[in-house]
Amino acid sequence: MRKLTTDQLRAIDYFESPLLISGPSGSGKTTVLARKVARILEEKENDRILVLSGSQKAVRDMTAWVGQLVAEDAHKVRFDKLERVCLDWMRAHAGYLGLNRHFAVYDHIEQLRIVIELIGLDVSNEGSQLVPGEVLQHIRRLKLCGISPEMMTDGGLGFSNELRDLYREYQSYLTTSQAIDREDIVALTLRLVTERPELCQEIADRYQYWIIDQYEDFGPVYCQLVAKIAPYLKHLTLCGDSEQAVGVESGATGDSIVLASTQISGLETVRLTTVFRSTNAIVDTARSLRRDRKTFSNDDDFIEADDESLVYFLAFDEQEEARYVVDEIVMLRREDMLSLNDFCILYRTQSQAYFFEEQLRQQGLRFRSIGRSVIYANSEIRDILLYMRVLFNPADRQALAQLLALPPFQLDEAMVSTVLRHIPPTPAGILELQGKELKIEIDIDAKLIGLIDLLVHWNTELQEDPDVLAATIMSQIADDSGYRMLLEEENTLEAMERLQTIDEFIGLALERQWSVEQLLNHVAVTTPDDAEINSGDAVNLIPLRSAKGYEFPCVFVCGLEDGLIPHYNAQFQPESLDEERRLLYIGISRGSKHVILTSAFRRSMFGAEWYDDVSRFIKELPRMRVACFFSDRLAESHEMLIDRMNHEGFHIQTWLPHSLAAETQVQSRYVVGEVVEHPSWGRGVINKIEGADDKVILHIQFGEHERKLMAKYADVLKV
Repeated sequence: MRKLTTDQLRAIDYFESPLLISGPSGSGKTTVLARKVARILEEKENDRILVLSGSQKAVRDMTAWVGQLVAEDAHKVRFDKLERVCLDWMRAHAGYLGLNRHFAVYDHIEQLRIVIELIGLDVSNEGSQLVPGEVLQHIRRLKLCGISPEMMTDGGLGFSNELRDLYREYQSYLTTSQAIDREDIVALTLRLVTERPELCQEIADRYQYWIIDQYEDFGPVYCQLVAKIAPYLKHLTLCGDSEQAVGVESGATGDSIVLASTQISGLETVRLTTVFRSTNAIVDTARSLRRDRKTFSNDDDFIEADDESLVYFLAFDEQEEARYVVDEIVMLRREDMLSLNDFCILYRTQSQAYFFEEQLRQQGLRFRSIGRSVIYANSEIRDILLYMRVLFNPADRQALAQLLALPPFQLDEAMVSTVLRHIPPTPAGILELQGKELKIEIDIDAKLIGLIDLLVHWNTELQEDPDVLAATIMSQIADDSGYRMLLEEENTLEAMERLQTIDEFIGLALERQWSVEQLLNHVAVTTPDDAEINSGDAVNLIPLRSAKGYEFPCVFVCGLEDGLIPHYNAQFQPESLDEERRLLYIGISRGSKHVILTSAFRRSMFGAEWYDDVSRFIKELPRMRVACFFSDRLAESHEMLIDRMNHEGFHIQTWLPHSLAAETQVQSRYVVGEVVEHPSWGRGVINKIEGADDKVILHIQFGEHERKLMAKYADVLKV
């Protein structure tokens, strides 16, 4: 195991006051935090430890690290996300917030449905230019900044009265449905500890040591909550890097690291300045994108001396970009003896991923998509959870509306609205209709009575066994509702797979012994980025925004054009442009040995062909650290583009594909301009490479003479 630096040792040993550990990617922050947790367990003999991370992937990694150091005691520590911990506290004190203990947590899709419904209901909005997606985005941002509708006076904060009124109606809808949204989780917990300070001590008694990783992704409300609780803790450690802030869900802008010292009294700072993970070329290239690029160094004792440049490839279109990436994977896999697991393709939009997936399939290479979906997103799991949500919160109008659209009800949108209008806005929700004559339609009345009877039956059984596990309830819902029978009667391969997914999920809940609250809390704050990686050898495809926390020997960052990286929506907003730069920094710093950047001259998006400039960020990279190649299709017809790149200091060379069928990939060994040595003719410079497959010819200038050598037989060595 590598020897720790002085700064790392100091961070591990420091407990005198709150501590902030900062440092760039690859500087050993996770190692320090894991060892600090182990130190508390072993020397402080304290098991009241809460370790928080920004993603479930980071939670899993930290759990594994600590488990390696203190295997027998790791189970004493709670590793989790802040939102899930906050939900525990909120449910324990839900009455104070005017909620029942089983309140719903609406996801983004359900939030959008509410906004669409409210805009449609407001007749005064006729002719309004309000766009539901934009309205929801404004509401989410306001919440993440701690701004309620009551704080928005007429025209205040730069928002229209129309938006303020919609925000107020949106909150009223949540209250009627005994629901909150994801942005409320931390904000309402902050309200709890602000209005009831004694809860801070209660929380601190349960978890005396707090260690928070990825603090750069904490938004304003998150930071305020930590600052409120900090004085009551035995010790608080924050850890992060402002240059990796991409916390869209929390409203983070990267300021949390900088502002921490003003929010938390007596905060000591330890900065880790040495990078260990990657080669010098990768570190230097990534560093060029940082604002603090002069404040950290590379560990020359750790990094290999024969360090290679990064590669940048400009393809003609996205299909050629995908062929190039897969071709490089095949070549590097053989030459560097890498497994498929060692490769990662980072992309910006889902439309990009399609081309890489197709090319990988054509070459027979396995791949896995990370950050795409989690088991809770499967329709059959969502359906079972809808029953559970209505069972535990009959006022949940969103869950009920979705449930009524499913078999056996299958009500259309208009009829669902009619049913909802019959339900009083009370905590009892749909149960208020029990024993009443509905008079909607005979068939619909019968179906609703059947649903109400089921809910009452399940409620009776719950009262007899209040500690029943979530797995037991889900199994009963699948059986009693007829959901399982419908799939069995369908008897198709897809139906059988859906049944298997339900059983797997019930098995997962049983294995983890989840209570209903634990299950609902877990699902409420789980995102696609939290999906566990399937085992097996496969190339990893990951959205760039989900890349934080990963590390691979070879990383491809694809789509480096103005419009993708940086994204269209961010190009004219300084704050958003800064975040785009941070995203690229994160992408490049995922690689430990090889980093390959790509872009396409032409790309099909939104049903049209787009010709965007090479990303402005490419021009910020160190010229001597990036070897540039371009498609021969561009060389034929776009000389001005190539000349412009050369004029900007990039010495671009033509790329010729590696033959995937050839037994030897001799072409990949050589680059124009490279110095080689021959046993008879001495040193020479490669002037030209022509041919393909096993018929590659090298034009090498030895002194005054140029010689042509078959590459597969050439007895030359790189100097």
